Amino acid sequence: MFIAILASGLAIRSLLTPYTTGSDIAQFAGFADTFLRHGLCFYKYSGAYAYIHEGWPYNWPYVYGPILILFLGLLRLFVRTNVIHYYDTSGHYYVYVPTEWIVACKSLFVLFDTLSAVMIYLIIKRLTGNTRKALLGMSIYFFNPMVIYVSSIYGMFDPIALFFILLALDLLLRNKHVLSSVIMGLSLVTKQTMLFPIIYHLLSVLRREGVRKFLVQLFMVIGVSTIIMAPFMVCPGSVKVFLDNLELISTPAYTYPISYSFNGFSSLATYLHSIQGSDTLWVMKYWFVPAIILSLYYVIVLIKRRSDPVLSIIVGYLVYIATYWRVNAQYLLPGVAFLVLALFHPAVKGRAKLPVAASIFLMGFWPIMFPTSWWAHVHIMHPNMFIWRFLDFFSLMVFSRLYYVCYSMLLTITLYVTIITLISRMHIE
Repeated sequence: MFIAILASGLAIRSLLTPYTTGSDIAQFAGFADTFLRHGLCFYKYSGAYAYIHEGWPYNWPYVYGPILILFLGLLRLFVRTNVIHYYDTSGHYYVYVPTEWIVACKSLFVLFDTLSAVMIYLIIKRLTGNTRKALLGMSIYFFNPMVIYVSSIYGMFDPIALFFILLALDLLLRNKHVLSSVIMGLSLVTKQTMLFPIIYHLLSVLRREGVRKFLVQLFMVIGVSTIIMAPFMVCPGSVKVFLDNLELISTPAYTYPISYSFNGFSSLATYLHSIQGSDTLWVMKYWFVPAIILSLYYVIVLIKRRSDPVLSIIVGYLVYIATYWRVNAQYLLPGVAFLVLALFHPAVKGRAKLPVAASIFLMGFWPIMFPTSWWAHVHIMHPNMFIWRFLDFFSLMVFSRLYYVCYSMLLTITLYVTIITLISRMHIE
């Protein structure tokens, strides 16, 4: 059954991978070329200002840790086909990604997506001792439409960061705490979205195991992150550009397009601004208020009870995607994984499973609402009509912004209920 699940999931991904792509994969080629051109001085040239000189299709800065660019640079050594981007005579901008580069990038993402599914299987089996539950949990993740969308249709690297944090969690369950902290450091310099679960985990370590082990694990996370980042920051100007990039993308703004915004409050504020012209930016600016409130609730419960390490990491990530002012579709792939672990966690019983299951369902529903076939032709010079129509067949073709506002509000509220439920079940004997 284990092999059958993997084979079926990989068959679906293999069907979709070559014939669909999101805009980020086009930009990844530009980032990789810049890295191969400038080496460890890459971050000096990673700002939005450099996109014309560096030949990127978009003026998006590189805002991630070095792990991704190392992978992309390696892929680019073997796949050198250029991304085509140009304005036509009427002023329309076109970006076309070569199939070789699409397959190269997505093969990497699908590999880590598959490894993450295997880790989910292993973690659930360790938690429950039940192979059937482990297989079911693995299936819920691997066949979730949002997971397939992120890794195999749009194409984004969140499965890499997810795999590292799941591996760290598995090591925790095997009492390999120092090595687990090393892997957490790797996840953090892959994508900074893993900061919240790492912080929540370290707080649980402080409560459960004392100051000494807390400091050891904190040192390992920071140390590994620093060791990996340091060579890229030596080049003069790199630190400033990197910090400027982070400030640029973290400064709250209206979340257009609304269909791609998964924070309900931000979506509603953006929608009201777009139809009424009202100043609702404060909703995004104060995103940290609910994050602090939920974190304080976590800490209060933590003071009373020693926290289970699995639930701490799960809750940390869910707080992030429930409260941060801008949440994109790719952030939900790790969300699905953590929710699956919560669904099968021994401490989450009876009615406590309902909001968890509802959150998983809602995350998987969005790719069915959205006209996903857009990614089968917008960046594909010669679209595969079968894949285009195949994706249309499974799509509700929702275009109304109001529906997406309602959807994101429902998802956000459900996540809040899930977080509160999980924190209330958070304990260790």
